[in-house]
Amino acid sequence: MLAGGGVVVALPSSAPAATVPSISVDNQSVTETDAPNNVTMTFHVTRTGDTSGSSTVHAFTRDGVASDPLAPVAQAGSDYQAVDTTVTFDPTVTERDVTVTVLGDSIKEPTESFELALDNPNNATVGVSAGRGDIIDNDGAPPAPSISINDVSHPEGNSGLTAFDFVVSLSQASTAPVTVQYTTADGTAQAPNDYVAKSGTITFPVGATAQTLTVNARGDTLGEPDENFAVNLARSTNASIADAQGIGTIQQDHDTSFSINNVYADEGNSSTTTFTFTVTRTGDLSKISTVDYATQDASATSPSDYTAKNGTLTFPVGVDTQPVSVLVNGDTTVEPTEVFHVVLTNFQNASEITVPVGNGIILADDFSSGDTPVLQVVDATVSESAGTAQVLVSLSPPSNQVVTASYTTQDGTATAGSDYTATSGTLTFAAGQRTAIINVPILEDSLGEPTENFKILLSNTSATVAGPGTVNILDDDGGPNGGGGGGGGGGGGGGGGGGGIPNFSTGLITTGPGSGGGPDTRTYHSDGSFNSAFFAFDPGFTGGVSVARGDVIASSPGSEIIVGAGPGAFPVVSVFNNAGQLLNQFMAYDANFRGGVNVAVGDIDPGGPAEIITGAGPGGGPDVRVFNGASQGPPLHQFFAYEAGFHGGVNVAAGEMNGLPGDEIVTGAGPGGGPLVKVFNAGGAMLSPAFYAYAAAFGGGVNVAVGNIDNAGAEDIVTGPGPGGGPHVREFTAIGQPLNLGFMAFDPNFAGGVSVAVGNIDTTPPDEIIVGAGPGGGPHVHAFTAGGSPLGQGWFPYDINFHGGVKVAMSPA
Repeated sequence: MLAGGGVVVALPSSAPAATVPSISVDNQSVTETDAPNNVTMTFHVTRTGDTSGSSTVHAFTRDGVASDPLAPVAQAGSDYQAVDTTVTFDPTVTERDVTVTVLGDSIKEPTESFELALDNPNNATVGVSAGRGDIIDNDGAPPAPSISINDVSHPEGNSGLTAFDFVVSLSQASTAPVTVQYTTADGTAQAPNDYVAKSGTITFPVGATAQTLTVNARGDTLGEPDENFAVNLARSTNASIADAQGIGTIQQDHDTSFSINNVYADEGNSSTTTFTFTVTRTGDLSKISTVDYATQDASATSPSDYTAKNGTLTFPVGVDTQPVSVLVNGDTTVEPTEVFHVVLTNFQNASEITVPVGNGIILADDFSSGDTPVLQVVDATVSESAGTAQVLVSLSPPSNQVVTASYTTQDGTATAGSDYTATSGTLTFAAGQRTAIINVPILEDSLGEPTENFKILLSNTSATVAGPGTVNILDDDGGPNGGGGGGGGGGGGGGGGGGGIPNFSTGLITTGPGSGGGPDTRTYHSDGSFNSAFFAFDPGFTGGVSVARGDVIASSPGSEIIVGAGPGAFPVVSVFNNAGQLLNQFMAYDANFRGGVNVAVGDIDPGGPAEIITGAGPGGGPDVRVFNGASQGPPLHQFFAYEAGFHGGVNVAAGEMNGLPGDEIVTGAGPGGGPLVKVFNAGGAMLSPAFYAYAAAFGGGVNVAVGNIDNAGAEDIVTGPGPGGGPHVREFTAIGQPLNLGFMAFDPNFAGGVSVAVGNIDTTPPDEIIVGAGPGGGPHVHAFTAGGSPLGQGWFPYDINFHGGVKVAMSPA
């Protein structure tokens, strides 16, 4: 009892409430070792709070660190062994260990990280849910990343600025910031007229692998070739530079084209009548352009029906039309409607001729008394790009009554639905009317093919029908088709660019199909426009041909075309002029050899025309021979370029390699041999050490060409891999020193190899390189500068579906 009467009451005590335990994991690091040895990393998993009961938690490893996404990632299976387990805490236990095996290696790499993560606790919560595991490298510092820049191509547009977005990339993420300086440089494009010059520094933060660099090109409406500028990289920190130059190609998108109309009129009874054709220029009119024209006989012939004429039309700046006047002779002879042509060719400062043929239609205007009216469909010739064939039908003499006739198209070598649109209908001639027009839609394609035709037939008429009319469709895609087993020789387009080299027209490029193709030898101007074609051997032969060009016959003007028969034929070498006239032919090897003949031209014995060099094809020994191009043998020189037991054949080229008079012979091993290149004099003495143009283990052989690539001293060697190799064109000095890293002529994944030739396209040194796709690809021909910059888009001399490859040669400058 307390004073004052109070009472003390004792209350029962209360124990503190139990806390749910918390489970966490720590961070660890360990230095790896070299394989095959491993080390372990031990994580400590701890429990705090009330530990009087049991608890469990799920523990598992995962690549990388969630809280540090830029950290280099350790990968299960290559850097460590994955763990997935349940950690159990018995009563009173506060710590358990989880051991992870770290795999040894000998790779230089940065510190890499993974995590041991916790989830799904039982009778506990998770505190620190992930422990970081750092694997410290023991193999020295990782290699520094390398910097590269890509190439970019865009149409320039007619005005304003077009963004060229270059991607500057790192080969791998860096653990330190990376910088590199850049600056633009003029190529054929010049700042500030064509693009906006730019320079500065690009910075890659830690972990970044790509940055975008934008350079603006200026649009205009000038007619000009594709132009290019460069973006150069230099002075990098914390990284090396693997590709220091990106090329920006400004593609021109405002073409200039020529076309010509049709003209029809009476001839008159005497004197002459002037037929005035209009040649129209469309597109860019800001430059002076020219185009050649010439008349051509059809059913009308010169000089009896008209006066032949040819010349060059000049279009001053801003002028879009020019006339061509042809005099037609009048007479009183009763004759049908007749036709002659005016053909356009050989343009300058333009991109194409869309309608190359104008039809001059001389209407029949002389009749005998009582003549029955005759309907005549006048033959027409159009380009496939013309869009519509306007076919004239004449009625002579005219009738004093209405005359009707049904008409319909009929396939010839042209096919309705792919070459033209089938058309039918009814023509009506009013009393006294003499002419009517049938319009037939013409369908354009991108195939190289011969001139094709279809017919127009008339029926259901009271008039007499003279017969069907023929409409010829001229190809505008680089000449007639061919390839497998032949195709049309001769023929060709009318002077238009075929996707080749804009505004360059020097020199002639000759092509031959590879194995599986006919002996269809074709020649093009270096702008890709068609020049000539002929079959070098029986059109049924399908072994393909090799080709070369050079002045080998003194009495023949210009350079000759030398053709070697492909596998399966006698080892015949034939010499032709550019029109396909055979000038000489000889057997280069024993008549029983059927492996084909590779050919080249060089001035081996100075003092006269060049000589023909031959190399045996696959199946033959590496037998190199030199012949007088005007005789049938025997060889002037002969030697084996490689071991006599090697039977992959030998590829040949020639050029001035040592500063002494006369050319030397360059050889490349054929398929089955390594890509070994050698240089010989005429007597077969090797002049410099042999070298491998590609990896020595590559067994597809190597194609060779010679020309002035570096514009210094002796000529240089250009190589292309044989079948099975990528399209990697390389350039070497005469003694085998690489001039640069080379370039990929086609898609890097293409493995058919590449044939090569060298010649001067733009009339200024150094020479350019012409390439042809090897077996497996379409017959694509393309030209490049010595530095590997493409000139134009190239063209397909044969059917795009032919996959036997294409050989190339170029006429000497």
